[in-house]
Amino acid sequence: MMSPENPNLAPPKSDPFTPEALAEYDGRGDKIYVAIKGTVFDVSAKGEMYGPGKSYNIFAGKGLHYL
Repeated sequence: MMSPENPNLAPPKSDPFTPEALAEYDGRGDKIYVAIKGTVFDVSAKGEMYGPGKSYNIFAGKGLHYL
């Protein structure tokens, strides 16, 4: 059975992001965010997947409203 790597995660925030603000977190800085159906996820801990030049970087800093 899968379990979270860190069970002490902070609760989700309800701060809205504009597409322009979300685009700033595309992996070129310290934080990497991805939005799926309006929920923003901090995927910074998976820089080996979402960082610049990595396979999932195309999603970094973007809202994936079609999923």
